[in-house]
Amino acid sequence: MKDIKLGFINYTNTVPIYYGLLTGKITFEGKLIKDVPGKLNKLLKSGELHISPVSSIEYARNQKYYYLLNNFCINSKGYVRSVILVSKVPIEELNRKKIGLTPASETSKILLKILLTDYFHFTPLYIELKNTYLTEEKPDAALLIGDDALNFKNPDYPYCFDLGELWREKTSLPVVFALWAIRRDFADKWPEKVHYVEKLLEKSYKLGLSDPEGIVNLSTSMCAKPVCTFEEYYKHLGYRFTEEYQKALLIFYKKASRLGFCKECKKLDFFLLPDLKQ
Repeated sequence: MKDIKLGFINYTNTVPIYYGLLTGKITFEGKLIKDVPGKLNKLLKSGELHISPVSSIEYARNQKYYYLLNNFCINSKGYVRSVILVSKVPIEELNRKKIGLTPASETSKILLKILLTDYFHFTPLYIELKNTYLTEEKPDAALLIGDDALNFKNPDYPYCFDLGELWREKTSLPVVFALWAIRRDFADKWPEKVHYVEKLLEKSYKLGLSDPEGIVNLSTSMCAKPVCTFEEYYKHLGYRFTEEYQKALLIFYKKASRLGFCKECKKLDFFLLPDLKQ
């Protein structure tokens, strides 16, 4: 199992699933590669990773290359705090204004564009930020995710809009931000290795559930001064990829494909061990 390359979103939102692996309480024999979702998308597609959490929109764009693990995703039913649009002006004044987009995310970019196009009927000027946080660019508003969003404090941007909350208000749906995807060529050749990782992540997650204080301590070591407590933050995140979230994701894909942001995706293709396939 030493040749397995497993991705890890290098933000605190993924700590609960990887808690056992990150603390060394559960041994992973392969290589753990840490990066932001946008980079993990590229590494998985190029074959530099075998299994990884990726932006949920990545699956729709490249579904022919991937299976999905059916036990995990990163989701929220409304307010999430780590996917935000910060702004110099109220959201109602953002039409035709300049909005900076973090390179760390793909799903959140599409989420924002669908919201502003379909529900606010805006046509902003989108620009790509050079970094995952605001530096020399001074856009009218900016999309930030993960720990960069949790750490954000800037008096020049007094307005903060939570995309999970906005999506819930406009669609009545939860959001699936990330999925665990597996390269098909790897899974077809080495299904037992995929199953090994599947069981390992499940064990790691259950260990984290039994030690919430440990999760908070580990998260604090990664992101020392968030604008909210981690106890509060994790109340707004979910990780089980239940039928409710699968249906919500397919509706998101439908909205995204209609606007040309991804290919049409009408079904989710989950990994199954060969003896379980029909």
